[in-house]
Amino acid sequence: MAVQKRVTKNGTTRWVARWRDPSGKEHSKSFGTRREAKAHVAERERDRRRGAYLPHEAEKITVRELFQAWMDHRPLRQTSVEQYEFTRDRQLGWLADWPAREVTPSDITRWAAQLEHGREWISRTDTGLAPGTVQGILRHVRSAYKWGVEQEIVPKNPVITLPRTDAIEPDDIPTLDEIQTVIKCVRKGGAVYTKNHPSKGKVLQHTAGPSPEVADMLTFALFTGMRVSEISGLVVREVDLDEGIIKVRKQLGKTRPPRRVELKTTASRRDIPIADEIRPLLKAHVEGRRGDDYVFTLDGVKPVRVKGAGDRVFIAATYTGAQRVHFHALRHYFGSALLTAGVPIQDVAEVLGHSSPAFTLKVYTHVIAGSRDRIVSAITESIGCGIGAGSHGLRVVGDSA
Repeated sequence: MAVQKRVTKNGTTRWVARWRDPSGKEHSKSFGTRREAKAHVAERERDRRRGAYLPHEAEKITVRELFQAWMDHRPLRQTSVEQYEFTRDRQLGWLADWPAREVTPSDITRWAAQLEHGREWISRTDTGLAPGTVQGILRHVRSAYKWGVEQEIVPKNPVITLPRTDAIEPDDIPTLDEIQTVIKCVRKGGAVYTKNHPSKGKVLQHTAGPSPEVADMLTFALFTGMRVSEISGLVVREVDLDEGIIKVRKQLGKTRPPRRVELKTTASRRDIPIADEIRPLLKAHVEGRRGDDYVFTLDGVKPVRVKGAGDRVFIAATYTGAQRVHFHALRHYFGSALLTAGVPIQDVAEVLGHSSPAFTLKVYTHVIAGSRDRIVSAITESIGCGIGAGSHGLRVVGDSA
């Protein structure tokens, strides 16, 4: 390894660092000062001694390239591919072209803050993403870096994520009045909202039109606990009115044109009983239609896309002041309603498509804790009344004096 002085044609002095990789191949890189060149040679020597040497090409790998390499080296379901592509193409922003080895925890912190509070690379008026979505994106990038460390492409992982918290808070679940208010607003339209138009250089005010199909999807979600992607991907043959069940077998992917893809997990494949309240709604949507037709459509053919349905609900929820209402909140409302009604947790896990009752318990732990008054009441009625009446049928068994 050596440092050589070179003078360019225009008289500029450059210092060239030269070194050989473990195979004996020579590499070089020029610097503006001798100190920088010597430091680079010394770093390559240290890498070589500790077995962390990287080819010159690997030193230049960007965050986007590292992310893509991580995706390419693992088997993925189509739904996972779509999620990772969404992160790679839309969320990396300015971080995408940075050398992966040079990214620091402070860089990640700054990038994550922009994800949540406003992504400059999307637009000047972008309001950012939900905290849960940001944590999911951070987990993607952290996993890519973890793989990069294992492959000795990068020396360390700069991504620090918060511990994953699946548990929901009771305050996050909307009330039935809030849900009904949003459904009514979506059905009738009239919600006023603003939208940025970059091509026109201005923010314009709009009024949402009626969307009875999305309103029906909300009602359907309230009585089934299905994920919005499962509702959008539901086809007529999967609604069995005679047997009174909905067969959840596929979900709608995010690709264009839209198509059905595999479910989130194998446990997501399930049958859900049809409540009497939504039987007329389903009958109107499936009677006289072909088995492969989507149940919920905007034009009678194409399915209602997940993002489109979510946007309409967000506009109505914001306009009516019921911001807690969104499709996944209705899933939580459904699950918590079953649990507080006394449905066994294993049955709730099955109808929600959870991997295990333990996961359901983890998600709804605060909801279950909130039913302690009902438990106390049951104890009082079944046990305490006898003791309070002076019954000698129960006594404390302990050590005898």
